[in-house]
Amino acid sequence: MNITDLRTCEVLGHGYSTYVRVFTDDGVYGTGECIHGGDGCPQLIGMMKPVLVGEDPLDVDRLFEKMRRASRTPICAGENLYLRWGFRELFEKNAVDVVMPNIPKCGGLSEGRKIANLAELYYIPFAPHNVCGPLGTVASAHVCASVPNFLVLEWHWRERPYWHELVVADEPLIQRGRLRIPDRPGLGCEVNEDALQRHLRPGTELWQ
Repeated sequence: MNITDLRTCEVLGHGYSTYVRVFTDDGVYGTGECIHGGDGCPQLIGMMKPVLVGEDPLDVDRLFEKMRRASRTPICAGENLYLRWGFRELFEKNAVDVVMPNIPKCGGLSEGRKIANLAELYYIPFAPHNVCGPLGTVASAHVCASVPNFLVLEWHWRERPYWHELVVADEPLIQRGRLRIPDRPGLGCEVNEDALQRHLRPGTELWQ
Protein backbone atom coordinates (compact mmCIF):
# COMPACT_ATOMS: atom_id res chain seq x y z
CA MET A 1 0.00 0.00 0.00
CA ASN A 2 1.31 3.44 -0.88
CA ILE A 3 0.41 6.25 1.50
CA THR A 4 -0.14 9.20 -0.80
CA ASP A 5 -1.81 11.86 1.31
CA LEU A 6 -2.51 12.95 4.86
CA ARG A 7 -6.07 11.68 4.90
CA THR A 8 -5.03 8.20 3.78
CA CYS A 9 -2.45 8.14 6.52
CA GLU A 10 -4.93 9.29 9.15
CA VAL A 11 -7.44 6.57 8.21
CA LEU A 12 -4.72 3.93 8.11
CA GLY A 13 -3.43 4.95 11.50
CA HIS A 14 -6.83 4.58 13.16
CA GLY A 15 -7.41 1.21 11.52
CA TYR A 16 -4.89 -0.73 13.59
CA SER A 17 -5.09 -2.02 17.12
CA THR A 18 -2.42 -1.39 19.72
CA TYR A 19 -0.94 -4.81 18.88
CA VAL A 20 0.02 -3.81 15.35
CA ARG A 21 3.02 -1.71 14.44
CA VAL A 22 3.58 -0.21 11.01
CA PHE A 23 6.71 0.54 9.01
CA THR A 24 6.18 3.37 6.52
CA ASP A 25 8.35 3.39 3.41
CA ASP A 26 8.75 7.09 2.75
CA GLY A 27 11.77 7.43 0.48
CA VAL A 28 9.96 9.55 -2.11
CA TYR A 29 10.03 12.90 -0.37
CA GLY A 30 12.35 15.80 -0.97
CA THR A 31 14.68 17.00 1.74
CA GLY A 32 12.75 20.23 2.32
CA GLU A 33 9.44 18.41 2.66
CA CYS A 34 10.84 15.98 5.19
CA ILE A 35 12.53 18.55 7.37
CA HIS A 36 10.33 21.62 7.11
CA GLY A 37 6.84 20.13 7.18
CA GLY A 38 3.86 21.43 5.20
CA ASP A 39 2.66 18.33 3.41
CA GLY A 40 5.96 16.68 4.28
CA CYS A 41 6.93 13.50 5.97
CA PRO A 42 6.84 14.46 9.69
CA GLN A 43 3.26 15.71 9.52
CA LEU A 44 2.13 12.71 7.50
CA ILE A 45 3.70 9.91 9.50
CA GLY A 46 3.11 11.79 12.74
CA MET A 47 -0.63 11.12 12.33
CA MET A 48 -0.03 7.38 12.55
CA LYS A 49 0.04 6.66 16.26
CA PRO A 50 0.86 2.95 15.79
CA VAL A 51 3.85 3.66 13.54
CA LEU A 52 6.95 1.82 14.69
CA VAL A 53 9.41 3.53 12.34
CA GLY A 54 9.54 5.55 9.15
CA GLU A 55 11.71 3.70 6.64
CA ASP A 56 14.23 5.67 4.59
CA PRO A 57 12.34 9.00 4.56
CA LEU A 58 15.22 10.60 2.66
CA ASP A 59 17.24 9.39 -0.29
CA VAL A 60 20.34 11.24 0.92
CA ASP A 61 21.85 9.35 3.85
CA ARG A 62 23.93 12.24 5.18
CA LEU A 63 20.75 14.19 5.97
CA PHE A 64 19.17 11.58 8.26
CA GLU A 65 20.56 13.34 11.32
CA LYS A 66 18.52 16.48 10.49
CA MET A 67 15.46 14.39 9.75
CA ARG A 68 15.67 12.57 13.06
CA ARG A 69 15.84 15.86 14.98
CA ALA A 70 12.82 17.21 13.08
CA SER A 71 10.55 14.17 13.29
CA ARG A 72 8.69 12.65 16.23
CA THR A 73 8.63 9.31 14.41
CA PRO A 74 11.63 6.98 14.84
CA ILE A 75 13.82 6.86 11.72
CA CYS A 76 14.99 3.67 10.06
CA ALA A 77 17.59 3.64 7.27
CA GLY A 78 20.41 1.75 5.62
CA GLU A 79 19.07 -0.34 2.75
CA ASN A 80 21.33 1.46 0.26
CA LEU A 81 24.53 1.45 2.32
CA TYR A 82 27.45 -0.93 2.02
CA LEU A 83 29.87 -2.51 4.49
CA ARG A 84 30.45 -1.41 8.09
CA TRP A 85 32.15 1.78 7.00
CA GLY A 86 29.02 2.90 5.14
CA PHE A 87 26.97 2.62 8.35
CA ARG A 88 29.48 4.03 10.83
CA GLU A 89 28.54 7.68 10.33
CA LEU A 90 24.84 6.98 10.94
CA PHE A 91 25.73 5.43 14.28
CA GLU A 92 28.32 7.99 15.34
CA LYS A 93 25.95 10.89 14.61
CA ASN A 94 23.01 9.16 16.29
CA ALA A 95 21.14 9.70 13.01
CA VAL A 96 18.84 6.65 13.08
CA ASP A 97 16.71 4.83 15.62
CA VAL A 98 16.71 1.53 13.71
CA VAL A 99 19.20 0.27 11.13
CA MET A 100 18.08 -1.79 8.13
CA PRO A 101 20.90 -3.11 5.93
CA ASN A 102 19.98 -5.21 2.93
CA ILE A 103 22.04 -8.25 3.88
CA PRO A 104 22.66 -9.72 0.40
CA LYS A 105 23.61 -6.25 -0.86
CA CYS A 106 25.53 -4.73 2.07
CA GLY A 107 28.32 -7.28 1.91
CA GLY A 108 26.78 -10.66 2.70
CA LEU A 109 26.01 -12.65 5.81
CA SER A 110 29.27 -12.10 7.67
CA GLU A 111 29.30 -8.37 6.93
CA GLY A 112 25.62 -8.07 7.87
CA ARG A 113 26.39 -9.58 11.25
CA LYS A 114 29.28 -7.18 11.77
CA ILE A 115 26.97 -4.25 10.99
CA ALA A 116 24.52 -5.57 13.58
CA ASN A 117 27.33 -5.88 16.12
CA LEU A 118 28.42 -2.30 15.40
CA ALA A 119 24.82 -1.09 15.81
CA GLU A 120 24.60 -2.91 19.14
CA LEU A 121 27.41 -0.74 20.50
CA TYR A 122 25.09 2.25 20.01
CA TYR A 123 21.98 0.42 21.31
CA ILE A 124 20.40 0.54 17.85
CA PRO A 125 17.98 -2.25 16.84
CA PHE A 126 18.71 -4.29 13.71
CA ALA A 127 15.80 -4.72 11.25
CA PRO A 128 17.13 -5.83 7.84
CA HIS A 129 15.61 -4.71 4.58
CA ASN A 130 14.47 -7.76 2.62
CA VAL A 131 12.97 -8.00 -0.86
CA CYS A 132 14.41 -11.46 -1.47
CA GLY A 133 12.88 -14.74 -2.49
CA PRO A 134 12.97 -17.63 -0.02
CA LEU A 135 16.69 -18.35 -0.32
CA GLY A 136 17.77 -14.78 0.42
CA THR A 137 15.14 -14.50 3.16
CA VAL A 138 16.43 -17.62 4.92
CA ALA A 139 20.01 -16.35 4.61
CA SER A 140 18.98 -13.04 6.19
CA ALA A 141 17.06 -14.86 8.91
CA HIS A 142 20.16 -16.84 9.89
CA VAL A 143 21.98 -13.55 10.49
CA CYS A 144 19.03 -12.14 12.46
CA ALA A 145 18.93 -15.20 14.72
CA SER A 146 22.60 -14.75 15.58
CA VAL A 147 22.54 -11.17 16.89
CA PRO A 148 21.05 -9.83 20.16
CA ASN A 149 19.64 -6.57 18.75
CA PHE A 150 17.39 -8.11 16.08
CA LEU A 151 14.01 -6.37 15.84
CA VAL A 152 12.15 -7.56 12.74
CA LEU A 153 12.85 -8.84 9.20
CA GLU A 154 10.97 -7.27 6.31
CA TRP A 155 8.94 -9.63 4.10
CA HIS A 156 6.36 -8.77 1.46
CA TRP A 157 5.90 -11.67 -0.93
CA ARG A 158 2.38 -12.23 0.39
CA GLU A 159 0.83 -11.95 -3.07
CA ARG A 160 2.96 -14.73 -4.58
CA PRO A 161 1.50 -18.06 -3.44
CA TYR A 162 4.31 -20.01 -5.13
CA TRP A 163 6.94 -18.51 -2.81
CA HIS A 164 7.44 -21.81 -0.94
CA GLU A 165 7.90 -23.73 -4.18
CA LEU A 166 11.10 -21.87 -5.08
CA VAL A 167 13.20 -23.84 -2.61
CA VAL A 168 13.44 -27.45 -1.46
CA ALA A 169 13.05 -27.62 2.32
CA ASP A 170 11.96 -30.27 4.82
CA GLU A 171 8.98 -28.17 5.95
CA PRO A 172 7.30 -24.95 4.78
CA LEU A 173 9.53 -22.04 5.73
CA ILE A 174 6.69 -19.85 7.02
CA GLN A 175 4.41 -21.40 9.60
CA ARG A 176 1.74 -19.62 11.64
CA GLY A 177 3.07 -16.23 10.55
CA ARG A 178 6.67 -16.92 11.52
CA LEU A 179 9.74 -17.92 9.54
CA ARG A 180 11.13 -21.26 10.63
CA ILE A 181 14.91 -21.31 10.28
CA PRO A 182 16.05 -24.68 8.89
CA ASP A 183 18.67 -26.55 10.92
CA ARG A 184 20.17 -28.55 8.06
CA PRO A 185 23.75 -27.80 6.92
CA GLY A 186 24.35 -24.53 5.11
CA LEU A 187 21.25 -22.38 4.75
CA GLY A 188 19.11 -25.46 5.30
CA CYS A 189 17.30 -25.32 1.97
CA GLU A 190 18.17 -25.46 -1.73
CA VAL A 191 16.98 -23.72 -4.88
CA ASN A 192 14.24 -25.57 -6.77
CA GLU A 193 15.27 -24.92 -10.36
CA ASP A 194 12.17 -26.60 -11.81
CA ALA A 195 9.92 -24.21 -9.87
CA LEU A 196 12.04 -21.24 -10.88
CA GLN A 197 11.70 -22.26 -14.51
CA ARG A 198 7.90 -22.53 -14.21
CA HIS A 199 7.55 -19.06 -12.76
CA LEU A 200 10.00 -17.20 -14.96
CA ARG A 201 8.82 -13.93 -16.38
CA PRO A 202 8.08 -14.38 -20.12
CA GLY A 203 11.06 -13.52 -22.29
CA THR A 204 13.68 -14.07 -19.56
CA GLU A 205 16.18 -16.86 -18.95
CA LEU A 206 16.88 -18.63 -15.67
CA TRP A 207 20.68 -18.33 -15.70
CA GLN A 208 22.25 -15.60 -17.79
